[in-house]
Amino acid sequence: MAPLEHTILYTSLPRGIHLGGGKLPVSVLVSPRLMGGSKLGEFPDWLNWTSLLKKRGLQLTLRSGTHEVTVPVDTKVLRPELWEAIFKEDTLVRSYQYPDYAGRPVLSYPVRTALSMIKSIYQVAGATLQGGADQEKRGLRTLLDGLQVDWDDRRAAEKRKTYAYYPDHDPASSGLSSRAPSGMLSPDGLLPTYLLAQPGSQAYRDLQHQTAEQFATFQNMPSAPPIKEPDWDNLLDFHQALSALNAYRELQRALGLVFDLELPQDFPLPSGTLNPESLAVVDAKAGWRWRIPPRPLYPLSTAYLYFDLGGGSSLFMTAPNLTASNRSGMQAIGLLHLAPGRFGLAQVDVDGGMNKAIQLAETIDTAAPATNPEVYDLNQALPALRSGGFSLFADQRSLSLLGSLQESTDTNPAL
Repeated sequence: MAPLEHTILYTSLPRGIHLGGGKLPVSVLVSPRLMGGSKLGEFPDWLNWTSLLKKRGLQLTLRSGTHEVTVPVDTKVLRPELWEAIFKEDTLVRSYQYPDYAGRPVLSYPVRTALSMIKSIYQVAGATLQGGADQEKRGLRTLLDGLQVDWDDRRAAEKRKTYAYYPDHDPASSGLSSRAPSGMLSPDGLLPTYLLAQPGSQAYRDLQHQTAEQFATFQNMPSAPPIKEPDWDNLLDFHQALSALNAYRELQRALGLVFDLELPQDFPLPSGTLNPESLAVVDAKAGWRWRIPPRPLYPLSTAYLYFDLGGGSSLFMTAPNLTASNRSGMQAIGLLHLAPGRFGLAQVDVDGGMNKAIQLAETIDTAAPATNPEVYDLNQALPALRSGGFSLFADQRSLSLLGSLQESTDTNPAL
């Protein structure tokens, strides 16, 4: 039988953006990992966590460079009756196992490329297709060439393997990537027509076919297994219940899962504007004797910015991710930096536009001929685009997600 043991992770970070003087607000998230038991009653310290905190207290020691400060947690906000109402002796506990999602495929498609293709098709059609129905049909066939997918569920697994994103693998790398230097983009943030190849060329057809197949693979997700009656007694364990509480900030504080601290103004080391310092909880002294002593604490460092703004004011905040591997886009003073080469605005429903274009490409040669070939054929016209408002899209979002998962997997062994 595995021994009963537990690890507690304390993650500290500046609480919002602090401007001005006075004490500095920091929050600390408590993340326990229980191992070896199957019921919460086997871990008396966690069965009575909020009550023990309320009666006995807890002191946290934080470090910034060579500076250390020890502060007690605020016990006035704790409500043990809430913890006791949620967690019982028979609450299920599964020994913690890190959920390793790195290496799993992610299905997506390049929105900027797809939207640029749709725009180009409609622009060229509006400027050049002005003849009779037969000419319209031939011109549309050229503009839609390559969008034919003819989706077949029997080949779905093969398509998902081809077009899924894996770590360090972008399925668009063999063609035109959706990521382009901002100087090469049109004023509306889309790829200019000259980058999309000439209609009728093999390069044009290949690009449209690759994008359409990648889009169709994203749209045709595998069917979910049949829904069965859940085993309600074993549906959520202690760790999953704590994760579910992350959406309830006030409840986390009342349960003692988040502590709000006020640190002395002279405690954190000053940083540069682009050279963060780090903050970590390095020790935790409980006011009671642990029934099961926790494993040695592993300091989790959080990068922060703290510098003088002049006039007696300073800025204190969590530092943005500036690592070379970061693909998600940096923040600037708590706001997302919407760099044109990374983000864009869609003014139409991209999914709907792609679906309509693919359907027209697949049916244009099978539709009944026009009753009068000298006039416009409504059955062979480009469909109207729809919009539910503006949509913000981010290039290479799938690779950003995969990168975050891989970083977590690389970090976890140290814990």
